[in-house]
Amino acid sequence: MEPTNDEQLLLTDDEVIAIAARRESFWPTVFPSVDVEDRDALVNATFRGLRSLVARELADDAAVPVASVAKLADTACGRTDVISVYVGDDGFQRASLAMASAHYRSGNEWLLETISPAGLHGFSWCSQENTVRYLQMLLDAALLAEVPKSAEPDAPLLRLCIAFGERDGATVLAARPRQAQQVQLGRDGKASGPPSAVTGINAEVQRLALR
Repeated sequence: MEPTNDEQLLLTDDEVIAIAARRESFWPTVFPSVDVEDRDALVNATFRGLRSLVARELADDAAVPVASVAKLADTACGRTDVISVYVGDDGFQRASLAMASAHYRSGNEWLLETISPAGLHGFSWCSQENTVRYLQMLLDAALLAEVPKSAEPDAPLLRLCIAFGERDGATVLAARPRQAQQVQLGRDGKASGPPSAVTGINAEVQRLALR
């Protein structure tokens, strides 16, 4: 059943994996409830996802997705130029699923995908202006946040990371209280050099998002 224009479309990990598998492609986000390194787990998720899409009337009996789901697949499948938001550690690696989202540019509109720790993916369409401002606000909030007084002195302080995907890796802007940095990650996800301090981070967000 097609959602109306003002509804957020919700899909499970299984359903998203099934949509990508049907296209013999990949979906460039995380799947909290599925071990993507396990081939059997992926195959089982694909079958569960196809069955669920048909049961929810998001695909026909031949597992052909409805138009709104097909549009998501057209926009996201196989993309490397995705903007990913996540909570990172000192090595700029994903350290938590407390916050996870992906942003896909499609002409003058953007697809926003939020991913919950339980593996529920929410999709909505946004303007370019709102997308850029949202990313800027996330980094601003991380910069201005206060370190909890209850935090242990030697406890690692996580950071809000925004990775601007590229063919061979990603440029990452990261922020935590009173510190903004930029680093280049290779295809293996590891930093290719030391991070550098960033001033004017809002302008850098706009430059990287719209390049």
